[in-house]
Amino acid sequence: MNPAERVLDEHDVVTEFWKHEALTAALCEEVMAFEKSVDEYFEEKKPQFDNLIKLMQGAVREVAADAEFYVYGSFATGLSLPWSDIDIVIKLPQTYYSYTVLDSIENNLKKKKWVEDVKIIKNASIPVLKINCTKQYHNKKIDISIQENKHNGLLCVELVKDYLNMYPPVRPLVLILKQFLYHLNLNDTYIVRNEEIFLN
Repeated sequence: MNPAERVLDEHDVVTEFWKHEALTAALCEEVMAFEKSVDEYFEEKKPQFDNLIKLMQGAVREVAADAEFYVYGSFATGLSLPWSDIDIVIKLPQTYYSYTVLDSIENNLKKKKWVEDVKIIKNASIPVLKINCTKQYHNKKIDISIQENKHNGLLCVELVKDYLNMYPPVRPLVLILKQFLYHLNLNDTYIVRNEEIFLN
């Protein structure tokens, strides 16, 4: 390689490097802008979602007055997106039977004006009550399950929060990944699992 070719080759390498640097910076700005837009959305809608959770808590306690009521999942960890559901777990005294309580909550929710649709998924690894709310609450979806030995939702909340505190850059990356999976219709584990069973 003659000197002129060597200079040209080195120039191309430097040019490509700065192209990648510029692309990386632009991508980083896009990711941070997406995170900011998510935060602004939830800041604006927080009063409505807080009220929705209180309504749900009231509906549950109409059935089981001494039930403990906890929000977990992405809504509790700050990894929620506008389309994300709200996960709720109920701790019951041993005098209650979980299937009976879920049935009773389902029947009670069917009477509520802010509930569009409700159904129980009993064949899931942990039975879950899936609720679709009305437009008043942005058609927000809520999942309710009963605390049992194999339910690790509340423990996961603390674990995820610890990781987010240790590694702040993880949060925007997780939000982007979740949005990507959403556009591929891979965000609902129940639907994905049913499709796997069908394809097999």
